Amino acid sequence: MRQVRATARKEATNNTLFKHFGADLTSRSMAPLKIECDCSYELHDSYEMTSKLRYTRRASRYPGEWRMKLKCVPLLALFFCALAAQTPSQDARLISDQIRADRDIFGAGSPNPNWPNLTDRAHSATSNLTVVESGIPWLYPEESDPALRGTQKGADLYVSRAISNCKIAVIGTVTDQVSSFNSNKTRIVTDSLVEIDEVVQAKSGFDVRPGSKIVVARSGGTMEVDGRQVRVLEEGFPPFVTGSKYLLLLYLNPKSGSYSVHQTDAFLIEGQTVRPVYEKGVHPAAAYLKDTQSLIEALRNSAAEVGK
Repeated sequence: MRQVRATARKEATNNTLFKHFGADLTSRSMAPLKIECDCSYELHDSYEMTSKLRYTRRASRYPGEWRMKLKCVPLLALFFCALAAQTPSQDARLISDQIRADRDIFGAGSPNPNWPNLTDRAHSATSNLTVVESGIPWLYPEESDPALRGTQKGADLYVSRAISNCKIAVIGTVTDQVSSFNSNKTRIVTDSLVEIDEVVQAKSGFDVRPGSKIVVARSGGTMEVDGRQVRVLEEGFPPFVTGSKYLLLLYLNPKSGSYSVHQTDAFLIEGQTVRPVYEKGVHPAAAYLKDTQSLIEALRNSAAEVGK
Protein backbone atom coordinates (compact mmCIF):
# COMPACT_ATOMS: atom_id res chain seq x y z
CA MET A 1 0.00 0.00 0.00
CA ARG A 2 1.27 3.45 -0.80
CA GLN A 3 -0.18 6.81 0.35
CA VAL A 4 0.10 10.32 -1.02
CA ARG A 5 -1.31 13.65 0.22
CA ALA A 6 -2.11 16.65 -1.92
CA THR A 7 -4.30 19.75 -2.24
CA ALA A 8 -6.79 20.08 -5.09
CA ARG A 9 -8.63 23.20 -6.25
CA LYS A 10 -12.40 23.14 -6.68
CA GLU A 11 -12.32 23.06 -10.48
CA ALA A 12 -10.39 19.80 -10.64
CA THR A 13 -12.17 16.86 -12.25
CA ASN A 14 -11.58 13.28 -11.10
CA ASN A 15 -8.83 12.80 -13.68
CA THR A 16 -7.02 16.03 -12.91
CA LEU A 17 -7.58 15.41 -9.22
CA PHE A 18 -5.60 12.15 -9.34
CA LYS A 19 -2.96 13.72 -11.55
CA HIS A 20 -2.42 16.19 -8.71
CA PHE A 21 -1.99 13.21 -6.41
CA GLY A 22 0.52 11.52 -8.72
CA ALA A 23 -1.66 8.46 -9.26
CA ASP A 24 -1.72 6.73 -12.65
CA LEU A 25 -5.36 6.16 -13.65
CA THR A 26 -4.33 4.02 -16.61
CA SER A 27 -2.51 1.53 -14.44
CA ARG A 28 -3.95 -1.99 -14.62
CA SER A 29 -2.16 -3.16 -11.53
CA MET A 30 -4.40 -5.37 -9.42
CA ALA A 31 -2.59 -4.42 -6.21
CA PRO A 32 -4.86 -2.52 -3.81
CA LEU A 33 -4.08 1.17 -3.78
CA LYS A 34 -5.27 3.55 -1.09
CA ILE A 35 -4.99 7.30 -1.40
CA GLU A 36 -5.80 9.60 1.50
CA CYS A 37 -5.78 13.30 0.86
CA ASP A 38 -6.76 16.55 2.48
CA CYS A 39 -8.70 18.52 -0.14
CA SER A 40 -8.83 22.28 0.32
CA TYR A 41 -11.48 24.05 -1.78
CA GLU A 42 -11.28 27.84 -2.23
CA LEU A 43 -14.55 29.68 -2.86
CA HIS A 44 -14.51 33.18 -4.38
CA ASP A 45 -11.14 33.91 -2.71
CA SER A 46 -12.89 34.45 0.61
CA TYR A 47 -14.27 31.12 1.78
CA GLU A 48 -12.34 27.93 2.29
CA MET A 49 -13.38 24.51 3.46
CA THR A 50 -11.32 21.42 4.05
CA SER A 51 -12.25 17.78 4.19
CA LYS A 52 -10.69 14.36 3.87
CA LEU A 53 -11.39 11.93 1.06
CA ARG A 54 -10.44 8.29 0.95
CA TYR A 55 -10.01 6.66 -2.46
CA THR A 56 -9.64 2.90 -2.68
CA ARG A 57 -8.86 0.77 -5.70
CA ARG A 58 -9.53 -2.84 -5.08
CA ALA A 59 -8.65 -6.05 -6.88
CA SER A 60 -11.48 -6.92 -9.21
CA ARG A 61 -12.25 -8.56 -12.48
CA TYR A 62 -12.59 -5.03 -13.79
CA PRO A 63 -9.06 -3.59 -13.70
CA GLY A 64 -8.93 0.01 -12.62
CA GLU A 65 -12.29 -0.05 -10.78
CA TRP A 66 -12.38 2.83 -8.35
CA ARG A 67 -14.50 3.38 -5.30
CA MET A 68 -14.69 6.78 -3.64
CA LYS A 69 -15.80 7.16 -0.05
CA LEU A 70 -16.43 10.54 1.53
CA LYS A 71 -15.06 10.79 5.01
CA CYS A 72 -15.97 13.39 7.67
CA VAL A 73 -18.34 15.76 5.83
CA PRO A 74 -20.39 15.83 2.62
CA LEU A 75 -17.94 17.97 0.71
CA LEU A 76 -20.06 18.59 -2.34
CA ALA A 77 -23.04 19.77 -0.29
CA LEU A 78 -20.87 22.20 1.64
CA PHE A 79 -19.37 23.49 -1.59
CA PHE A 80 -22.74 24.42 -3.08
CA CYS A 81 -24.03 25.85 0.21
CA ALA A 82 -21.03 28.13 0.52
CA LEU A 83 -21.30 29.09 -3.14
CA ALA A 84 -25.00 29.95 -2.73
CA ALA A 85 -24.23 32.04 0.34
CA GLN A 86 -21.97 34.25 -1.75
CA THR A 87 -24.25 34.59 -4.76
CA PRO A 88 -26.49 37.69 -4.47
CA SER A 89 -30.18 36.91 -4.67
CA GLN A 90 -32.35 38.42 -7.39
CA ASP A 91 -33.85 40.81 -4.83
CA ALA A 92 -30.42 41.92 -3.64
CA ARG A 93 -29.32 42.61 -7.21
CA LEU A 94 -32.55 44.53 -7.91
CA ILE A 95 -32.23 46.86 -4.95
CA SER A 96 -28.45 47.36 -5.31
CA ASP A 97 -28.90 48.29 -8.98
CA GLN A 98 -31.79 50.62 -8.17
CA ILE A 99 -29.97 52.56 -5.44
CA ARG A 100 -27.36 53.65 -8.00
CA ALA A 101 -30.15 55.19 -10.07
CA ASP A 102 -31.89 56.72 -7.05
CA ARG A 103 -29.04 58.20 -5.07
CA ASP A 104 -29.38 61.65 -6.66
CA ILE A 105 -33.15 61.57 -6.96
CA PHE A 106 -33.55 64.14 -4.19
CA GLY A 107 -30.71 66.34 -5.43
CA ALA A 108 -27.05 65.75 -6.21
CA GLY A 109 -25.97 68.33 -3.65
CA SER A 110 -26.17 71.98 -2.80
CA PRO A 111 -23.64 74.76 -2.17
CA ASN A 112 -25.86 75.85 0.70
CA PRO A 113 -23.74 75.81 3.90
CA ASN A 114 -26.63 74.09 5.67
CA TRP A 115 -25.80 71.00 3.59
CA PRO A 116 -22.12 70.29 4.33
CA ASN A 117 -20.40 67.11 3.27
CA LEU A 118 -21.56 64.38 5.64
CA THR A 119 -18.31 62.43 5.48
CA ASP A 120 -16.33 65.53 6.54
CA ARG A 121 -18.72 66.04 9.44
CA ALA A 122 -18.36 62.41 10.43
CA HIS A 123 -14.55 62.68 10.45
CA SER A 124 -14.67 65.72 12.73
CA ALA A 125 -17.33 64.25 15.02
CA THR A 126 -16.34 62.61 18.30
CA SER A 127 -19.21 60.11 18.14
CA ASN A 128 -21.98 58.96 15.82
CA LEU A 129 -23.52 61.71 13.72
CA THR A 130 -27.28 62.31 13.44
CA VAL A 131 -28.76 64.94 11.12
CA VAL A 132 -32.47 65.81 11.10
CA GLU A 133 -33.89 67.22 7.87
CA SER A 134 -36.86 69.51 8.24
CA GLY A 135 -39.67 68.73 5.85
CA ILE A 136 -43.05 70.16 4.93
CA PRO A 137 -45.88 67.63 4.70
CA TRP A 138 -47.66 67.41 1.36
CA LEU A 139 -51.02 69.00 2.15
CA TYR A 140 -53.54 70.86 0.04
CA PRO A 141 -55.01 74.10 1.43
CA GLU A 142 -58.32 72.45 2.28
CA GLU A 143 -56.57 69.73 4.24
CA SER A 144 -54.35 72.11 6.21
CA ASP A 145 -57.28 74.25 7.30
CA PRO A 146 -57.33 74.01 11.13
CA ALA A 147 -61.14 73.93 11.07
CA LEU A 148 -61.03 70.66 9.07
CA ARG A 149 -58.52 68.76 11.20
CA GLY A 150 -59.94 65.52 12.49
CA THR A 151 -63.28 66.04 10.75
CA GLN A 152 -65.06 63.76 8.29
CA LYS A 153 -64.97 66.48 5.64
CA GLY A 154 -61.22 66.85 6.04
CA ALA A 155 -60.74 63.10 5.75
CA ASP A 156 -62.88 62.94 2.60
CA LEU A 157 -60.87 65.75 1.04
CA TYR A 158 -57.60 63.97 1.82
CA VAL A 159 -58.73 60.61 0.45
CA SER A 160 -60.09 62.16 -2.73
CA ARG A 161 -56.98 64.22 -3.42
CA ALA A 162 -54.52 61.46 -2.50
CA ILE A 163 -56.14 58.73 -4.57
CA SER A 164 -56.52 61.06 -7.57
CA ASN A 165 -52.87 62.07 -7.61
CA CYS A 166 -50.99 58.90 -6.69
CA LYS A 167 -50.08 56.38 -9.38
CA ILE A 168 -50.53 53.25 -7.28
CA ALA A 169 -51.89 52.52 -3.81
CA VAL A 170 -50.67 49.23 -2.34
CA ILE A 171 -50.35 47.27 0.85
CA GLY A 172 -46.98 45.61 1.13
CA THR A 173 -44.18 44.42 3.37
CA VAL A 174 -40.69 45.93 3.39
CA THR A 175 -38.35 42.99 2.79
CA ASP A 176 -35.00 44.75 2.36
CA GLN A 177 -33.43 48.22 2.48
CA VAL A 178 -30.24 49.74 1.08
CA SER A 179 -28.85 53.24 1.75
CA SER A 180 -26.34 55.32 -0.20
CA PHE A 181 -24.75 58.76 -0.11
CA ASN A 182 -25.67 61.03 -3.00
CA SER A 183 -22.95 62.11 -5.44
CA ASN A 184 -21.71 65.00 -3.28
CA LYS A 185 -22.19 63.10 -0.01
CA THR A 186 -24.47 65.83 1.31
CA ARG A 187 -27.49 63.56 1.71
CA ILE A 188 -28.40 59.93 2.18
CA VAL A 189 -31.03 58.10 0.14
CA THR A 190 -32.64 54.80 1.14
CA ASP A 191 -34.33 52.35 -1.21
CA SER A 192 -36.86 49.97 0.33
CA LEU A 193 -37.86 46.77 -1.45
CA VAL A 194 -41.60 46.23 -0.93
CA GLU A 195 -43.37 42.96 -1.67
CA ILE A 196 -46.99 43.73 -2.56
CA ASP A 197 -49.70 41.94 -0.61
CA GLU A 198 -52.72 43.81 -1.98
CA VAL A 199 -53.34 46.39 -4.68
CA VAL A 200 -55.84 49.09 -3.65
CA GLN A 201 -55.48 51.09 -6.87
CA ALA A 202 -53.23 51.11 -9.93
CA LYS A 203 -53.57 53.72 -12.67
CA SER A 204 -53.55 52.63 -16.29
CA GLY A 205 -50.11 51.50 -17.42
CA PHE A 206 -48.93 50.39 -13.96
CA ASP A 207 -48.69 46.61 -13.83
CA VAL A 208 -48.52 45.76 -10.14
CA ARG A 209 -50.08 42.70 -8.57
CA PRO A 210 -49.88 40.71 -5.34
CA GLY A 211 -46.51 38.99 -5.07
CA SER A 212 -44.67 41.49 -7.26
CA LYS A 213 -41.97 43.74 -5.83
CA ILE A 214 -41.33 47.45 -6.16
CA VAL A 215 -38.69 49.86 -4.85
CA VAL A 216 -39.67 52.92 -2.81
CA ALA A 217 -37.03 55.66 -2.53
CA ARG A 218 -36.89 57.97 0.47
CA SER A 219 -34.59 60.71 1.67
CA GLY A 220 -32.60 59.76 4.76
CA GLY A 221 -30.95 56.62 6.02
CA THR A 222 -27.87 55.31 7.82
CA MET A 223 -24.31 54.91 6.54
CA GLU A 224 -20.97 54.21 8.20
CA VAL A 225 -17.85 56.35 7.86
CA ASP A 226 -14.61 55.18 9.49
CA GLY A 227 -16.49 53.21 12.11
CA ARG A 228 -18.88 56.06 12.93
CA GLN A 229 -22.57 55.86 12.15
CA VAL A 230 -23.98 58.68 10.04
CA ARG A 231 -27.76 58.89 10.29
CA VAL A 232 -30.03 61.30 8.41
CA LEU A 233 -33.69 61.50 9.49
CA GLU A 234 -36.71 63.30 8.11
CA GLU A 235 -38.37 65.34 10.82
CA GLY A 236 -41.60 63.66 11.91
CA PHE A 237 -41.27 60.92 9.27
CA PRO A 238 -39.49 57.86 10.77
CA PRO A 239 -37.73 55.43 8.43
CA PHE A 240 -39.50 52.29 7.29
CA VAL A 241 -38.80 49.15 9.29
CA THR A 242 -37.81 45.97 7.47
CA GLY A 243 -40.43 43.29 8.05
CA SER A 244 -43.26 45.78 8.71
CA LYS A 245 -46.39 46.14 6.60
CA TYR A 246 -47.47 49.48 5.13
CA LEU A 247 -50.25 51.04 3.11
CA LEU A 248 -48.51 53.32 0.61
CA LEU A 249 -49.85 55.86 -1.88
CA LEU A 250 -46.99 56.14 -4.34
CA TYR A 251 -45.72 58.36 -7.13
CA LEU A 252 -43.43 57.26 -9.94
CA ASN A 253 -39.89 58.64 -10.21
CA PRO A 254 -39.70 58.81 -14.01
CA LYS A 255 -35.90 59.20 -14.17
CA SER A 256 -35.12 56.06 -12.20
CA GLY A 257 -38.26 53.92 -12.32
CA SER A 258 -38.66 53.65 -8.55
CA TYR A 259 -41.50 55.13 -6.48
CA SER A 260 -41.59 57.85 -3.85
CA VAL A 261 -44.07 58.60 -1.07
CA HIS A 262 -45.22 61.86 0.50
CA GLN A 263 -44.98 62.11 4.25
CA THR A 264 -48.73 61.92 4.85
CA ASP A 265 -49.27 59.08 2.35
CA ALA A 266 -47.65 56.23 4.31
CA PHE A 267 -49.49 54.19 6.95
CA LEU A 268 -48.20 51.43 9.22
CA ILE A 269 -50.49 48.39 9.44
CA GLU A 270 -50.42 46.21 12.54
CA GLY A 271 -53.24 43.67 12.31
CA GLN A 272 -56.50 45.62 12.29
CA THR A 273 -54.76 48.77 13.50
CA VAL A 274 -53.54 51.44 11.11
CA ARG A 275 -51.69 54.64 11.90
CA PRO A 276 -49.87 57.26 9.84
CA VAL A 277 -46.10 57.02 9.71
CA TYR A 278 -45.96 60.84 9.83
CA GLU A 279 -46.00 61.78 13.49
CA LYS A 280 -46.55 65.53 13.53
CA GLY A 281 -50.01 66.97 14.13
CA VAL A 282 -53.40 65.49 13.36
CA HIS A 283 -53.43 63.46 10.16
CA PRO A 284 -56.01 64.71 7.63
CA ALA A 285 -57.43 61.18 7.28
CA ALA A 286 -57.95 60.83 11.04
CA ALA A 287 -61.67 60.05 10.66
CA TYR A 288 -60.79 56.89 8.67
CA LEU A 289 -58.03 55.64 10.97
CA LYS A 290 -60.31 53.72 13.34
CA ASP A 291 -59.21 50.47 11.74
CA THR A 292 -57.38 49.22 8.66
CA GLN A 293 -60.47 48.22 6.71
CA SER A 294 -62.14 51.63 7.09
CA LEU A 295 -59.22 53.39 5.42
CA ILE A 296 -58.91 50.79 2.65
CA GLU A 297 -62.63 50.96 1.86
CA ALA A 298 -62.52 54.76 1.75
CA LEU A 299 -59.62 54.65 -0.70
CA ARG A 300 -61.31 52.01 -2.87
CA ASN A 301 -64.56 53.96 -2.98
CA SER A 302 -62.72 57.11 -3.92
CA ALA A 303 -60.79 55.22 -6.64
CA ALA A 304 -64.07 53.93 -8.03
CA GLU A 305 -65.41 57.49 -8.19
CA VAL A 306 -62.27 58.71 -9.93
CA GLY A 307 -62.53 55.88 -12.46
CA LYS A 308 -66.07 56.73 -13.52
